[in-house]
Amino acid sequence: MKAEKNKNLPSYKELQVEVDRNFAKYIDIINGNSQKQLEDIMAYEFSRQSEAFRKSISNYTQRYKFWGNIDFETGYGTMAKERSEILKDHIEDFIWLYDNLCDYRSRYVLYGILKYWLVYDYLMLDKIKERLFCDYFDLDILKLNQESIIVDVGTFIGDTVMQFNSVYNKCKKIYCYEVDPYNIDIAQSNLSKYDFVEIRQKAVASKKGEMYLYTNKADTSNTQTVFDIEEKGSVVESVALDEDIIEKIDFIKMDIEGGEQEALRGCTRHIKENKTKLAICTYHGNEDIWKIPRMVDAVRDDYNFYMRYNGGTGFPTEYVFFAL
Repeated sequence: MKAEKNKNLPSYKELQVEVDRNFAKYIDIINGNSQKQLEDIMAYEFSRQSEAFRKSISNYTQRYKFWGNIDFETGYGTMAKERSEILKDHIEDFIWLYDNLCDYRSRYVLYGILKYWLVYDYLMLDKIKERLFCDYFDLDILKLNQESIIVDVGTFIGDTVMQFNSVYNKCKKIYCYEVDPYNIDIAQSNLSKYDFVEIRQKAVASKKGEMYLYTNKADTSNTQTVFDIEEKGSVVESVALDEDIIEKIDFIKMDIEGGEQEALRGCTRHIKENKTKLAICTYHGNEDIWKIPRMVDAVRDDYNFYMRYNGGTGFPTEYVFFAL
């Protein structure tokens, strides 16, 4: 079904446009080098950057522990090792994703992120940055209306709901899931004027149960939920969307600091039965960029896939995978 629905875009092997040719060259580099050689390329390219850039990236990966660490002097570390291993082990998954993206904006995003992984091309990040639409509400691809039922997984302080309101004005219902009490207090204040919003202090996961909060004190947007840690934080109820929301869901947004795969496993009924539209952050782990699309496709294979990049030019974050 994927090949038929995506027939308007050629395979990257057909080399019709610049980004297809560049992606093909990238694939040749991955296939033509060992994992260790790819790791060495990453370290070398990092060492060529300015000292200020290298220190900034090293500090960033220490502050947010999603991708591994990197030594600002040598460029080696667990990030380069893990990314080089993923490229070698899953290059066919990246090719599959590239060929199943439904517009060239998406293909540029994927290529730009992967190019940064290898050679730290921050100029490419500037090129692929979305500058017109809000993070999750690209009017060229996402159609919602006043009858839509929406789930905002990772509400933070209500910014996504406010974005939605600025674009669409109103919907039937938005269920907001947030675990951090501090963020919930702010969200309740920010969203109190919207009568279609319901805030639930629950963690979205694959099953009903309990999880523990792990809070990054330097950044309240980086609150995570985990099943077990050595020093347990406060307990929060966990739910699966398939059980917590019975009615048909039109659109789910997920931005939950690395919990996206776990949450996705808990909404397969909605995906199977309703082809619920999805916007999922895939930057909270090195494997998410390919694995989350594969997980969606395994549940239902007739989605259209897109990617958008909303991050900065120093380090690739804030990219979103859409299944529509």
